[in-house]
Amino acid sequence: MPAPGDRSFDAATQIRATGRPNEFEADVHPLWTVGDKPNGGYLLALLGRAARTTGREDGSASWEIVSSAITYLRPPELGPATITTSLLRRGRSAAQVRAVLRQHDTDIVEATSVLGDLPEQAGTRYDATPPFGAPDPEDCLPLPPRILHLDTETTTR
Repeated sequence: MPAPGDRSFDAATQIRATGRPNEFEADVHPLWTVGDKPNGGYLLALLGRAARTTGREDGSASWEIVSSAITYLRPPELGPATITTSLLRRGRSAAQVRAVLRQHDTDIVEATSVLGDLPEQAGTRYDATPPFGAPDPEDCLPLPPRILHLDTETTTR
């Protein structure tokens, strides 16, 4: 469990088992938004954590997400969500897991991920080093939601 006030990506993408098979709780965090909508990569990270947990259940502790296909069905609200996973297939070298983020009994985002061993020299492993010159999250300003007004004359052409 993250410490109170922990604003790290790891804390914002934390999932918790509910006690039901292949079901997790998560909180869609306001820090990882664009305007008032959660960032798509952030949502994929939530689903990826749940998929990785399910894909590793047989003892394949080194398996990581190798690829994912994601569908954004509707924008989620900030706050509590449930993620359910389904193991679609497990082989000797890979597994496929489907993960679905739900709020208010509605599917919001779904992803199918492939898990497997990454090569030792993989150049795409996650590096938690912040970008050069990027401010700390607490020094960033949140963007207010924008309301777009469409010009009806332009949209009817």
